[in-house]
Formats: sequence, structure tokens, C-alpha cells
Amino acid sequence: MAKNDMTSGRIWEQIVRFALPIMGGIFLQMLYSTVDGIVVGNFVSEAALGAVNTAGTFGNLLLAVANGLSGGGSVYIAQLYGARERRQMKCAVSTMLLLMIGLGLAFTAAGELAAGGVLTHILAVPEDAYGYALFYLRVFLMGLTFQFLYNTFAAILRAVGDSAATMLFLILSSVVNIVLDLVFVAVFHWGVAGAAAATVIAQALSVLACMLYIRKKQPLLTVPQGEWLFDRSICVVLLKTGLPMSFQNVISNMGTLSIQRLTNRYGSTFMAGVAAAGKFDMYASVPIMSFSQAVFVFTGQNVGAGDYGRVRRGCLCGLAMSFAGAIVMGTCFWFLGEGFVRMFGCEGAAVEAGTQYLHFLAFALLFAPALFVTRSMMQGAGDVFAPTVITFIALGLRVFSAYAMAATSIGQRAVWYSIGVDFSSCSIMLVSWLMTGRWKRKALVKKEAS
Repeated sequence: MAKNDMTSGRIWEQIVRFALPIMGGIFLQMLYSTVDGIVVGNFVSEAALGAVNTAGTFGNLLLAVANGLSGGGSVYIAQLYGARERRQMKCAVSTMLLLMIGLGLAFTAAGELAAGGVLTHILAVPEDAYGYALFYLRVFLMGLTFQFLYNTFAAILRAVGDSAATMLFLILSSVVNIVLDLVFVAVFHWGVAGAAAATVIAQALSVLACMLYIRKKQPLLTVPQGEWLFDRSICVVLLKTGLPMSFQNVISNMGTLSIQRLTNRYGSTFMAGVAAAGKFDMYASVPIMSFSQAVFVFTGQNVGAGDYGRVRRGCLCGLAMSFAGAIVMGTCFWFLGEGFVRMFGCEGAAVEAGTQYLHFLAFALLFAPALFVTRSMMQGAGDVFAPTVITFIALGLRVFSAYAMAATSIGQRAVWYSIGVDFSSCSIMLVSWLMTGRWKRKALVKKEAS
């Protein structure tokens, strides 16, 4: 059995071995995002902290497209890997990278043109935070293509079971980002632009590291010079799988934008509290997302090998591990929430809002494993349409309930109460669809089931 082959061997061991580097990588990625917030909140202002968080929601909307397409491509590559179709796999890698370079450049241009209008008319950023948000966003967008490429390289490596390498690249980018954050913001006093520039430089170095690593350590993924090509038929498969996942990510981020607009309605102090809590909200997803990504790749490889019984056992194993992680993170948020928020230089009403957010999230997290793991299993099997529709419905319920609750005595608490509506409704619908068994018919690489 190849080192990264997940089609045989002990299931729990393979999922843990794959998930732990992912867990470390996501943690590091979130760590330098947290450092961004701590540095900006303490060395610039509360308004700047809220502005960076708001601008980041729009930047994440653009990255959502890249994540969806690279995720869709990784489904195809994982199934090709499980089916031992090595030549077709290299062609898929070439097509995928060329597609993402073109999209990265196009999105950079479109984002720069739309930035001001989005912050003013869609996000309704308060006047005291608008300048910070616009400056941060414009610098962030300059490095968007690097982020598109890094996400693609990481998805390709994970598809063949190599999650350890992505963690090493994130260690590199995290250290660079943190050091440059402190230098650009605390020493050079470049403000929010310095925080954005640190992220761009760190991502560019990660892309370079990925390219060198694949060339030296992953010959199955290396496309020799002169053999790069854009295969239209493969591009159709990538888009067929990736676009629904991109749409799912986009509508999730559109929902986030809608909730951010509601958050902004309550002023920059409330924005800062929610932004601080939101940084630690990300940490809650670390174990859940890690085991979900392990299930995603595990499912892809075993569907490619035609072993659906192993796929079901892997999903149950991932659910149990994710639930344990959710309990641990929820306990931390309940007892340590206020201290987390104060780390960002927040005081008074901002601390109160952020602490309430984290206390509610401690309970809402119990629904998250069923949501993320079952969705990853279906997507890894090639069933990308049903999870997208379900995510869209659940998100609509979240946004509607948030604005409806905000109009009552619940008020600003609707920002986090609506998370419970999203998690619970989405998990119930996903599990119900999973039990129908229709996801088994969606494999991209056909092989007789065992």
C-alpha cells in the first residue's frame, strides 16, 4: 500500500493520520489571522479591527470560488488516484492550475473595481471604519492569484493523501505573516495596509514552496515542461463538480455578508466585539473541518476504488471524532470566552457582545459535525448538487431569521442566534438526504462497487 493510499488499512488510523496535519495547518492559518486582529486592534484602533474583519468577508467571498473549484478538482483527482489512473491525473492537474491562474487574475481586476461600491452599498460600513476597510481590501486583492494558486496546490496534495506537506507550507506562511505583521504595523506603522501586505507576501512564498515540493516529492503530480495543456473535456468535469461547490461557498459567504451588514448596523464598537469573537469562532471549526476534509479525501479515493462499505465506515468514524472535538472547543469558549475577546484590545460593550457570541456558539457547535462530515462525504463521492441546494436553503433560513429576530426584543443577539438556525436545519437535511443512498450514483470515475 502506498503511503498516502486510503483504500486499505485501518480506517480510524488513516483518518487521524490525515486529519492531524490538516488540523495543525488550519490552526496555523487561523493563528496568523488572529495575529492580524490582535496587532490591528492594539496598534491601530477598534474601528480598524472591525473594518479589517468586514473587508475580509468580501475577500473571502472571492476566495470561496477558488476553494469550490479546487475542491471540485480534488474530488476528481482523488477518484483518479483511487482508480490508479495516473496519466489522466497529471492532465487534470495541468488543466486545474491553468484555470485557476486565469480566474485569479480576472477576480483581482473585478474586485479592485467593485471594492468601494461593495463596502458602501452592500456592507454599509460606518464612516469611521470605511477608509480602513477600503485600504485593506485593495492591498489584499493584489495577492488574490497567489491565494487561488495555494488553495489549488493544497487541494491537489490532499487529494492524493499528502496532508503533512500542506501543514509545512502553512508553518512557513504563518511565521512569515506574523513577523511581517509586527514589522509593518507595530514598527513601520503602515496600519491595515501593512496587515494586508504581510498576508500577500506570506501566500506568495507558500505558492513557491508548493511548486518546489511537488516537483521534488510528488512525481505523480508533476507536469513536465512542454507537456502543460488545457484539456477542455477535463475542464468540463472540473466545472461540473467545482461550480456547485463554488456556488455553495459563495452563498455561504453571501450569507456572511448579509449578517455582517446587520452587524454593522449596531456601530463600530459592536463590530469590534463580533470581529474578536469571530476570530475564535474560526478555531471552533478546526477539529471539525480537519476530520471532514479527511472524510472528503477518504471517500474520494474509496469511491474511485469502488468500496462503498468502507466509505460508510469512514464517515461514522469521522463523525465520532468531530463530535468529540466540538465538545472540547465548546467547553473552552464557555469558560474562556471573555478572556479571548479582551486579547484584541476590546473593552466595555465590545467585550460583552463578543462573550455572549462565544457562549452561544458553545452549544450551537453540537450540530456542526453532522453538517460538515456528511456534506464532505457526499461531495467526496461526487454528489455536489444536493449539498449545495441544502446549504442554500439553510442559509436562507439563517439570514431571514437573523433580520426577523433583530426586529424584536432580541436585537443584536440575532447575529449569533441565527447560527443555531443554520447549523440545526442544515444538518437535519443533509443527514436525511444521506440516508436515501442516492449519493452512490454520482461517482466521476466509474468502477465496479465492492
